[in-house]
Amino acid sequence: MPIRVPDQSTPAHRQDPAELSVDGDSLPEAALPDPKPGAPDVTVPPRLPRPRRDRRDDASLPPPTAIRGLYRRIGTSFALVGAALIGSLMWYYGGIFSLDYLADTFAPINALMHGNPWWYFWWIPVVISAIELFLWPRRERRFAIFTLRLVIWVLVLAFDVLTTMRGLLPILAELGLPAFQHTDGPPWLAYGISGIIGLAFAYMPEKIARWVLSDLWNLWIAPLWKRFRHSAPHVERASA
Repeated sequence: MPIRVPDQSTPAHRQDPAELSVDGDSLPEAALPDPKPGAPDVTVPPRLPRPRRDRRDDASLPPPTAIRGLYRRIGTSFALVGAALIGSLMWYYGGIFSLDYLADTFAPINALMHGNPWWYFWWIPVVISAIELFLWPRRERRFAIFTLRLVIWVLVLAFDVLTTMRGLLPILAELGLPAFQHTDGPPWLAYGISGIIGLAFAYMPEKIARWVLSDLWNLWIAPLWKRFRHSAPHVERASA
């Protein structure tokens, strides 16, 4: 009987078993080659069940992270309030020094200060602080307006610094420091120290106020506003 020769173009393990036969008897299947020696045995670990979370007996207690966050917010708020008090004292005494200079120099302002309540003349330090805060030409592109705002800002800041320095000189002289005692020569060291303190008194209270208000807003008002905005759509849907 003729023997059917298998097709050599196709591997033996992919041909039809009926073609691999002699006298109708099927040949045994070819064994697959063993893996290379030294190859790592790759095994897939079984999937473990997901651990269940234990329920708390009292669900109303906040998590520890929330307690730590609240503790930090309260501590930061007290620190910001302390910084605001320091800035307020600096602004108050700077205003007193400026008003004292105006009262000693101009008689109408002196009469205004001695014959009226405090709100009749304390608008002057408020205007000075507003000019130092908002008149700096940060984004002004018109050259004439830029120059005018810059000149007014520099003059007002110099007035604030010089009047504060004038008011600080007798106070620092009472401390008994040698630099602030009356000498034959010009006391440049006393003027320099008073000028630096006067610049701090003139410039720092406004910066401290902006920093404190911004941080307090981010600590307390902004989270409440976020919660209100996220809860507002749910309230509208429930009412609809």
